[in-house]
Amino acid sequence: MDQAGKTKVGFPGVGQARYQYNRTDFSHLDPSLGQKRKLFDALTIQFKPTGLWNLSVDSIIDGRYHETLLFSMGNSAFILGTSHLGIDKLGGGGITTVRRRMTGSGYWLSLAGYVSGEGQDFSVVKHYVNMRPGGEEQR
Repeated sequence: MDQAGKTKVGFPGVGQARYQYNRTDFSHLDPSLGQKRKLFDALTIQFKPTGLWNLSVDSIIDGRYHETLLFSMGNSAFILGTSHLGIDKLGGGGITTVRRRMTGSGYWLSLAGYVSGEGQDFSVVKHYVNMRPGGEEQR
């Protein structure tokens, strides 16, 4: 995928990038979370800007599509007066962090990301899910 021309002429859909994480119940963080309903509050992603398009991230809760959150993959803007010369970088190449409100609740979560246009790509560094344990126990 790391080529100058990402779109392959004559092959529709070849240039579209996608990913999906395996479902998790977050029991790797705390074994008691595996049996509890989770209340999902926010999704934060860290990424390297790649272009002026959106990365769509679907949340799949308990095996069912819940919602799509959009993250612009464009360059972060440099605002005059906010830089410390000799410390901050001016311009691209850095990592951008964006947080979106997330809704829903359930026992299992999977995230699926994709771009909608050919030749568009993304460079996601990390995902963070903000959630709270609910009071309902799985039986």
